[in-house]
Amino acid sequence: MAMPSRSVRVLVGLVLLPLLVLLAWGLLHLIRGGTELPPPKWTEADLVPLPPDADNAWYLMGPLEQMPELTIDSELWDDSVPFPEEAWASVDAELARPEVQALLSTVPAVLERPYLAPPDMLDFAHLDVLRMQQWRLWVGLSLNRTLAQDPESAARILSKLFPLWIECANSSRGAITFVLCASGAKRDLDLMVRSAERLLRTGDARSLELLRSAVQDTPPISSDNLMTADYILEYRKLDSMTSNLDGFQVDFKETLNELDAFFEPDQAEVLCAARAESWRHPLYEYNGAGKRAAKAVAGFHCALLPSVLKATKSVAQRRARLLALLKPTG
Repeated sequence: MAMPSRSVRVLVGLVLLPLLVLLAWGLLHLIRGGTELPPPKWTEADLVPLPPDADNAWYLMGPLEQMPELTIDSELWDDSVPFPEEAWASVDAELARPEVQALLSTVPAVLERPYLAPPDMLDFAHLDVLRMQQWRLWVGLSLNRTLAQDPESAARILSKLFPLWIECANSSRGAITFVLCASGAKRDLDLMVRSAERLLRTGDARSLELLRSAVQDTPPISSDNLMTADYILEYRKLDSMTSNLDGFQVDFKETLNELDAFFEPDQAEVLCAARAESWRHPLYEYNGAGKRAAKAVAGFHCALLPSVLKATKSVAQRRARLLALLKPTG
């Protein structure tokens, strides 16, 4: 039997070589990365449990659509400065509206609840989380007015309200919720600083101790639970994106490591900053599809991370200022 000619052997080699290279490339992905996405480093079991409805102040704030409309000058919503005397009449008229009085009547009951947490948002349920912001704006307007007349009463309310906002932030399962809760804490701290300054002048040691205990006994604000919830959502999206791929197309282990890095505190900011320029990896590079998928699903997390970090820093700075102000002397 005649042997194939040299030209035929060369031709066969030229055809088989690319196929063998592709097979080896695919096997490398399969050997290194396995056949499916590894388990996530966090699951829902790692989240702060949602409180019972009966203990949750969320349900006492009322739906957003039933809350009073904000009609007063927006400059008067700033809790860090007192109202000018010429605005007192308009503020008092605003606070005297029946629907506003109905909202303010919920404050005592809210302060008796140990938790403030919107229901589970992991499935993107439509929730009017802005109800917390609207409620807090009206309460802040009332507290700012009370502070001008009765700083002791303002201090009593703030010493109970501030821990609620921190609890709310620390148990948040969504970035919008976290920022809103942090905003409530930040506004409380602005009023607490102003209350402390007045109480120091009047020598009201009892009210000052209420503020001191509240700020010292309340845990620091933390986005840890939010990051866990974000990770769970992003993992689900990554699993969905890679579920129709096999181990010859993607290195599953490296792909998950790419996503995990976005949730490392010492790496997240740098990786998110570089993501916009580098997420479209060429598909011909090693694990190009996996890298693309990981960076694509991290987009939502990266988009909201600056707001979360800014809110956390803002609360921490105001808290440090208040602690310095309340530091015992002598």
